Amino acid sequence: MSGFIEKFGRHEGGFVYIETGAAQMMLEALPDDPSLASVTGDLDPPFRRGVNL
Repeated sequence: MSGFIEKFGRHEGGFVYIETGAAQMMLEALPDDPSLASVTGDLDPPFRRGVNL
């Protein structure tokens, strides 16, 4: 990923924190079975994705 470095991840894989400067982002892979996915919000404008705070 251009400009990002891996801050840390989990041993089981599918999860990583990346950062660039002061910005950090958590990425988590979706499971193969979509019914097991935990989506935090609707994919609607203006942000396209819910946020867990």
